[in-house]
Amino acid sequence: MYDKDALAKFIENNYEEPERPFSDDPIYFYTQVQRITKLEELELYKEEVDRLTKSFDIPSFLKKRDPSQEKKREELRELLDESFREYLLRMIREKGMTNPEVYNRAEIDRRYFSKVISDDTIWPSKRTIIRLAIGLRLTFEETEELLGKAGFRLSRSILSDVIIEYFLRRGNCSVMEINEALFDNDQQLI
Repeated sequence: MYDKDALAKFIENNYEEPERPFSDDPIYFYTQVQRITKLEELELYKEEVDRLTKSFDIPSFLKKRDPSQEKKREELRELLDESFREYLLRMIREKGMTNPEVYNRAEIDRRYFSKVISDDTIWPSKRTIIRLAIGLRLTFEETEELLGKAGFRLSRSILSDVIIEYFLRRGNCSVMEINEALFDNDQQLI
């Protein structure tokens, strides 16, 4: 059981209500959505026309690679930071945990966990990454790093993220405990 008063105070101090992009007037909202939809359709139509009207040259990916370009690609690869999967595997090693300890504590299916750690093309959701962080007992900073490796972050304008941050900063939390707090605040569970 978590301290509901402490969580409420943390939310009050850290949650930033996002600005609403549309008026509360339903007619205004409907017309704005229609306008945006028409603009998006027009943009897609323009892209399709541009694609069809270009000359039918051999696509660049089918052309023979220039050795100087290959050298540039290698230089760029060297600038890359470690991937999400590499960071996750490193954290498992550093924490001295076994794979079953991590996926059981994170409440993640063993087969899915195996795919995540063995396949660079698998990109888990933000909620799954948070579960992995809980399973690994990561600090808030380590969790932010893990989320960042997958292109995510916790936001102060999303109530569920503020609740998750509260528990991560407190340390030694469980998926069930966080889900209880999320449920109590009418938020989607992790």
